[in-house]
Amino acid sequence: MLAGSVAMLHFHPFPDDPILSRALAAVLGVVAIVTSAGSLHRWFANDRAIRADGPLARPRLVTVTALTLTTFALVIASLAAVA
Repeated sequence: MLAGSVAMLHFHPFPDDPILSRALAAVLGVVAIVTSAGSLHRWFANDRAIRADGPLARPRLVTVTALTLTTFALVIASLAAVA
């Protein structure tokens, strides 16, 4: 996702509106940061659960990330269709 953010900045898929390209790149960058932080948090929670012989954490981050990226792809596709 971070690579997609950098690519969005360098390849300018919307040359007529550089603010849109930067905004979309920022969204991808934020999603990358949130995914990294959430994954680390989940890893710590699962590590604690394994050591305590308890149940593992439910993967909510996967659902949120998938929905966010699907929405992002739909926005990109609709903007590309309009342009």
